[in-house]
Amino acid sequence: MLHSNLARANTVFTFFTTCLSITVCLIAATSFLYHEHPIPATLTTSEVVIRKTHFGEIPDFSINVEADFSKVFHWNVKQVFVYVTAEYQTGAHPTNQVVIWDRIVRESDPRVLRVEGMGLKYPLIEPFAPIIGPVTLRLSYCLCPHSGVHYNRHMDAATTTLAMPQGE
Repeated sequence: MLHSNLARANTVFTFFTTCLSITVCLIAATSFLYHEHPIPATLTTSEVVIRKTHFGEIPDFSINVEADFSKVFHWNVKQVFVYVTAEYQTGAHPTNQVVIWDRIVRESDPRVLRVEGMGLKYPLIEPFAPIIGPVTLRLSYCLCPHSGVHYNRHMDAATTTLAMPQGE
């Protein structure tokens, strides 16, 4: 007997993991072949209402999102992480950027995302300084592949600016 059963099992396992690693690397390499497609999207909001809490003044509004992600899904895309960011100024910091809403669109979900009258998932709280000037809302997404590079993209067409009402 030249080889034991354990040595043969080790050879088979090593061959299998080598083939699997090469396949995963080739799949990951296809992420670099991704061509960006323009995504038709809109982002609108309701009127801003200021609520007073023990944290200070909190702007409250609802958002409407419509986006068609059918062109970004292909065989290597597992899900798309969609989010809305708010960019604003305070007296302490010239630029602040926070996520106020997000949603995951999986490959088994409908490709067209429609959200109407959705309240903020994460409140826009600035505890020690009031928000100065307008707030810019931007719809963005991140492509999450099965294997490979994640792509973050901002949808410039789905950008809106909110005028903040002055507190009393």
